[in-house]
Amino acid sequence: MLKMTIHSGLLAARTEANQLAVLDVAYQQKCALADYVVALSLRGSGEVAPAFVQNYPRWSASVWDLIARGLAQTLYRSNQIPASVKADRRCAYATRICASVERMTAVGRGHEVGTVEILQDGPRRGVYTASFDEDVLGARDTHFEYGCKALNPAEPCLGAFRR
Repeated sequence: MLKMTIHSGLLAARTEANQLAVLDVAYQQKCALADYVVALSLRGSGEVAPAFVQNYPRWSASVWDLIARGLAQTLYRSNQIPASVKADRRCAYATRICASVERMTAVGRGHEVGTVEILQDGPRRGVYTASFDEDVLGARDTHFEYGCKALNPAEPCLGAFRR
């Protein structure tokens, strides 16, 4: 099982008090092309109905790919991430969001397998740099735009995958 937590602020400042969302990913069927059940819980909004990622290669290269598919299923009920909305001066935005992915075990928390820090680039709203790190593929940065009228904390995380 994987657990992604999304927080306001930087990775070094993560606490339960600044936790904005949790995505749980668990096997529904464990085989080479596995099926997963995903559940998203948003602070202030509650739980989103569980969704499924089906026929996903169990030993894929990136934990972030599985997380992105899980977010797409819970938020849009689709394997496709919608096109990014062009950010404008009136869009909702965050200056700093971070997320971490932990592999959970039957006896408790496992170890952290991936992190991302998403920081606003300069003064312009909706323009971000995401700095990913993970066990398998190491570190990488990406730049993206994200803008909408209401901020869902899972959306900027998903926005970094649109590239």
